[in-house]
Amino acid sequence: FASPAASAVDATDADLRLPSPGDVHLWLFDPDDADDAAILSRYETEVLSADERESVSRHSSTAMTDGARAQVVRSRALMRCVLARYCGKNVPPSGLRFELGERGKPSLAGYVECDDDPRNVAPPPPLRFSLSHTNKLLALAVTSAPKAVDLPRSNKTTNGSNRVASVCRPFDARHEIGVDCEDEDRRTSGSADRLARRWLSRDEHAFLASFQDDTTRASRFMRLWTLKEAYVKALGTGIAAHPFARFDVSMTPSNDETEPVERVELRERSACPGSSGEDEDEDED
Repeated sequence: FASPAASAVDATDADLRLPSPGDVHLWLFDPDDADDAAILSRYETEVLSADERESVSRHSSTAMTDGARAQVVRSRALMRCVLARYCGKNVPPSGLRFELGERGKPSLAGYVECDDDPRNVAPPPPLRFSLSHTNKLLALAVTSAPKAVDLPRSNKTTNGSNRVASVCRPFDARHEIGVDCEDEDRRTSGSADRLARRWLSRDEHAFLASFQDDTTRASRFMRLWTLKEAYVKALGTGIAAHPFARFDVSMTPSNDETEPVERVELRERSACPGSSGEDEDEDED
């Protein structure tokens, strides 16, 4: 997917094997590779669902700028093209069906193969995914969950306003993933200090205050913020339900095993100059 501008719509030519539980596939996409109007138009007409196209058009007629519209189209196209390849070579990106969790986290609800009846929605593979984007980078993290007892769900799943079939979820809900990417140089030291006092925990604020160099302190703030964003995205809760000040992210490994803690693995990656990409790939007691 390094050069998606030429091949994203045709990405179903080869299917992908899901990563093993606990492993992560991290897909990185340079928005400049798909900045051409013809490419964006093809994404919108051939990759996005009818409801996504309607949503983009509706928001474009109000407050959405051309740049924001392009960012939405690119990010949805990336997600659909890649996830379709995990479902099989006969699955078009536009055939994916999604549903939202209680707090708005999307998940794959099923898919329809090429030329099949839209009502024939097949159950999805046991994958988990998370999407993030900035002006410089799109990031999609994908993992899988271990097999578990099939748990039928009666939730209504939709592709926008269209009702589709209920599906089973034969995997363990503990194995979630969250990814967030931010421009590491986005905040000045002054704004970082103000945000740290308002949003971060006391220990994290003290950690940042230990850096005398303004540039280093601002950079560390963005790294902390990105890791915390990835964590709450994995939980599917958002900041409102899981305030940043109520949990700590340590930038150094701890050997303290005296207190029981929730085991969460956080990884950092510098994806391109000026940006950092982080993924949270396993959450277990």
